[in-house]
Amino acid sequence: MASEGVRTPRARVLALSAALAVVVVLVQAAMWRLIGPPPPNGAGPLLLGVLALLFALAERFTVKFPVRRGAHTMSLSEIPLVLGLLMIHPALLVLVRLVGGLAGLTVLRGQRGSKLVFNTALYLTQASMAAAVFHVLGGTTDPYGPLGWAAAFAATFVADLVSIVLISAVIALHDDSQEWRRLLSADVKELLQMPLVAVSTTLALVTALLVRQQIWAGLLLGVLVFAAYRVFDRYAQQTRTHQQVEDLYRFTSSLDGLTDAREVARTVLDQARDVVRAEEAALIIPQDGRLVRMRLHGREQFDITPISDLPGAAPAAGGSGVEPGSDDSSPGSGPGAPGSGPGASAEPASRGSNADPVLAGSAARPGAADDWWQPARTGTPVLQPDSIAVPLRLGELTGVLYLVECMADTPEFTDDHLRLLQAMASHAGGALSEARLLERLRHTAAHDPLTGLPNRQSYLADLQQATDTAVAGGGTVGILLLDLDRFKDVNDGLGHDTGDDLLRQIGRRLHDRYGHLGTVSRFGGDEFALIIRDGGSAETIVALAEEVRRTVELPAPVRDLDLDVQVSIGVCVAPEHGADADLLLRRADLAMYAAKDTRCGVRVYRPEDDHDTARRLALMAGLRVAVDAGTLTVVYQPKVDPTTGRVLGAEALVRWQHDGRPVPPDEFIPLAEQARLIEPLTRHVLDTALADCATWRGLGHELSVAVNLSPDMLTDAALTGRVEQALHRHGLPAAALTLEITENALMADPANARRTLDALHGLGVKLSIDDFGTGHSSLGRLAHLPIHEVKIDKSFIRHIVTDRSRRAVTDAALQLARALDLTVVAEGVEEQDELDYLRRHGCHAIQGYLISKPIPPVEFLTWLTTTRAGGRLPV
Repeated sequence: MASEGVRTPRARVLALSAALAVVVVLVQAAMWRLIGPPPPNGAGPLLLGVLALLFALAERFTVKFPVRRGAHTMSLSEIPLVLGLLMIHPALLVLVRLVGGLAGLTVLRGQRGSKLVFNTALYLTQASMAAAVFHVLGGTTDPYGPLGWAAAFAATFVADLVSIVLISAVIALHDDSQEWRRLLSADVKELLQMPLVAVSTTLALVTALLVRQQIWAGLLLGVLVFAAYRVFDRYAQQTRTHQQVEDLYRFTSSLDGLTDAREVARTVLDQARDVVRAEEAALIIPQDGRLVRMRLHGREQFDITPISDLPGAAPAAGGSGVEPGSDDSSPGSGPGAPGSGPGASAEPASRGSNADPVLAGSAARPGAADDWWQPARTGTPVLQPDSIAVPLRLGELTGVLYLVECMADTPEFTDDHLRLLQAMASHAGGALSEARLLERLRHTAAHDPLTGLPNRQSYLADLQQATDTAVAGGGTVGILLLDLDRFKDVNDGLGHDTGDDLLRQIGRRLHDRYGHLGTVSRFGGDEFALIIRDGGSAETIVALAEEVRRTVELPAPVRDLDLDVQVSIGVCVAPEHGADADLLLRRADLAMYAAKDTRCGVRVYRPEDDHDTARRLALMAGLRVAVDAGTLTVVYQPKVDPTTGRVLGAEALVRWQHDGRPVPPDEFIPLAEQARLIEPLTRHVLDTALADCATWRGLGHELSVAVNLSPDMLTDAALTGRVEQALHRHGLPAAALTLEITENALMADPANARRTLDALHGLGVKLSIDDFGTGHSSLGRLAHLPIHEVKIDKSFIRHIVTDRSRRAVTDAALQLARALDLTVVAEGVEEQDELDYLRRHGCHAIQGYLISKPIPPVEFLTWLTTTRAGGRLPV
């Protein structure tokens, strides 16, 4: 506890005062041995009393010159000091200085506590040092002769130099450990420029010479002394005015080139409290819908606290705390420090305790309301004896610049201070507005405007930094790239506003849950990305990715709806998968698309994901061109009744050739889904198939046509309307169209899929479950769906005659169909014995290469009209 006390400003100042007292004792002891004790018939009580009175009155007639955080208070104490040097013993001079200084400081200047202790110790040090110089230089010569005059001048200048050094020391101890160097340099320059010490010393010598001849001549000299005081007081006022102009110029210069708003604010506060001579400075800034206070107080303590929501600016809850009041142990104006001149004193700003504020947003003025500055927000300056506030224009907004607790050398704030602070606020408002604009531009360039999350550019910079750190320190970094599945359906079905709300909610959810682990970004569209710093093992990162997936897929309440969201996540681990940010992000992107292809939710990058990347990109670009140009072709594979041989219809299948070579549907259909081309592709196939079906029917072939639907299409609320319009456009009944859906498509989003199926069923379109047996749906679920047929996957038809397990699946499907009154279609029939088996067991329709391969529309029509005359196939 003792060591903590020594570190406080008050303790350091008191320690310096004690050291000065020791110096005084040592100097007086040396003088005692040099010149002996005071003579018995020396100065009488009257002379000692007059000198003590003059020392006391010197505290009333002072001239103050501002110096940084302190004021050098220069007085006419050189006159009684010189008289004492000439007329009384050094020990008596110190005693008289003690009595007169204490009387003047306590009665006329009202000083108490550590300030009084320090000023008293300084006065005694000055008197002792002046006496020592005077007697060493003057020796035994006549003190009233020229040598005595020179000794007197030397003594007063040494006393002044002592005051300068100790002023610098006390301000350094109380304010800033580096400040004394700057203060010492400034004080020496001021000393060389001001003749007050020389003039007052000269007046003292003249007084002493005249008083020896005629004691009443001192009254005439008193008039001259008062006139000199008025001249120097006027000079001090002009000096302060010029100093304020220089300070204002320095203030504006200090803001030049600053682009960081926080740095600008701190510079404004530091300069404002120095120039206007206040203990504390603060800015009230409107920011993000609330008021924020930036406050500089104590020993360069700078804090930023929100104080209220806008509008109203009432003090925030819990924000009415007050800092501890001051007493002698922590004086409100700080310890006094003498100024230049033997009787001068310096009064630096109070720092109080070095402890942090009691409460965030504590009151600016002890015992005062925290919103006293509110009128300044409406453009009305506030001027009070110990506080001042002015408006701060920030573009279309208005803030406040305020100061509280004027320094001890300034009795109260005046109109001059108000005008000076208004001028500073004008410059500060412009500088802050520019800095805030630059910060907004930098923020906009690095953040997504919808969610406020860092964008791709910012993400890549953070990723490279995190990767470099991990490589240097042997750590790992996790890279997670997220893409919402079927987000386009939300935009199309519910509107872009709903989609934006959903993205904002997911962004907040990710940031709140995982922002502390690294960086959460949005790249645009429905893509988000995470950086997991210090990710640990790859298994830990994958486990976290699974948790992220579950977090995203929680129901999202948006506009009275609970939206179900699915997400695919690609994972990379640095430095295992690379140390370059662009490479890592590209590999996470490949893993994410692999997760979409396999519908596994989370996928870690594998080297094979990188194979054929260039081909995939080329195919995707070519596919987009083909879809936009409508150059995809549609072929048809007939469906036949195995019992009668009658052609029932055909399945429409899309084909594509890229650079003259056919691309398998299993390759380009997933690409279409990834590139969000599946909707225009399906629309093209549907329109083409219905047009050809209308042609068949126009020629007398009452056939139906089947079109495959992608899982992504089932959540499209506009699908039913598009199908209805297409049927109407081609003049076909709804029963002429069968839409085929896979089991997995139904399981991906059962609720939305069911709504779409119900709407299509109500339209009259037939619905078919494709690739039955390969998915994960239950028979119980199928029983409640509005479907018309099931298609047994070709993998169960191959070798059905010899493979018991495949027969079991087929037989179960046939039994289920009979129970649910569904049509069963077997696809992939290529052998006669497979056809015979299916016919014997009551299969309703077959398709496969045994009947016909998929053929173009013209060939299909020829096959119908010539090869299979009458629309029947001999079986």
